[in-house]
Amino acid sequence: MLIITVGCKKKKVEEELTEITSSADSMVISNNPDVIVVDINPDTLLHPVYQTEVQFPLDLNADGTPDFNLNYYVTYTGGSTMVHNFTKISIETLNADSYVLGDSIYPKRVYHKDTLVEQSSIYSIYPKNLSDKDVIHKNGNWRTGKLSLLYGYHEYKYLPGNPIPVLVSDIYEGAWYMVDQKYVGVRFKDKLGWIKIGIDKGKIKIYEYASSKN
Repeated sequence: MLIITVGCKKKKVEEELTEITSSADSMVISNNPDVIVVDINPDTLLHPVYQTEVQFPLDLNADGTPDFNLNYYVTYTGGSTMVHNFTKISIETLNADSYVLGDSIYPKRVYHKDTLVEQSSIYSIYPKNLSDKDVIHKNGNWRTGKLSLLYGYHEYKYLPGNPIPVLVSDIYEGAWYMVDQKYVGVRFKDKLGWIKIGIDKGKIKIYEYASSKN
């Protein structure tokens, strides 16, 4: 297992840019004087290699102990005729005071070769996909544990006379397929916050994270 830790610098927030947009019970995703934003500089890219898990720990309250992990796991199975590749991108809460804002999706969002298909009617909870200026509420659908952002299944087949396997099945499941500069709502005790990320098929980019001052 590979754990990545990086040095982060706090982004200076100038009060004249915007009015105060957070309160004790809610927060608007934006730079404002009531929010501490930590810029991941440079932006961090997680892209694990064969049979590995990469983790990026986040310390929301800056006490030296990680509160969340962004995880990217890759594994391969197969033999002489087929190869199966499984990938899973998830966010994990690491203590009893950490929460992730969940979103109900029914049915599951399943993509096959870039086309949305509704193959499953299983009730699913994914981290909610938030945009700039969205509001995070303290009484939201808060979840703990490891929540899947995106799960991928890829099947390759060896064809006669070709030493390189050919992709025959390419399936992704989740609410975070091919998105960029979106936000995961998080909470630590009574502090609200967000993690800004982008997810491509084979990688996850981490831009910043933030929390309310009070």
